[in-house]
Amino acid sequence: MAKEWFTVKECLALPGYPTTAPSVRERLNQLAKDKPDLIRKRKGSKAWEYHISLFPLYVRPWLLNEPVYGRVEEEAGTLPLEDTWRFIFRQLTAEQKQRAISLFNSQGISALLPAVISNDDVEC
Repeated sequence: MAKEWFTVKECLALPGYPTTAPSVRERLNQLAKDKPDLIRKRKGSKAWEYHISLFPLYVRPWLLNEPVYGRVEEEAGTLPLEDTWRFIFRQLTAEQKQRAISLFNSQGISALLPAVISNDDVEC
């Protein structure tokens, strides 16, 4: 039987998720806001556990240590917009992230995403 419950600590390296425990906890608590049956106190611990059904589809293979090739592309389109941007950014190497940040800071979004945003789309 596959594992169904996960702690914040187990979620720190998930794609598209924050990298600090408080931020991950906040995201998971937000997802569980109207679903109290999908969050529980871990037995013998101070930790809380979150049911796998709370997580977006694209994250589940990482939680279950399943192959992700092909599934990411299929399921990334189902993400909320903000999660999509996080997902994309987390796929970059450290060097690529730094270049993207520098390019955005110096030349703006149209330089970072020229195939998506034309100069006519950018408001000054």
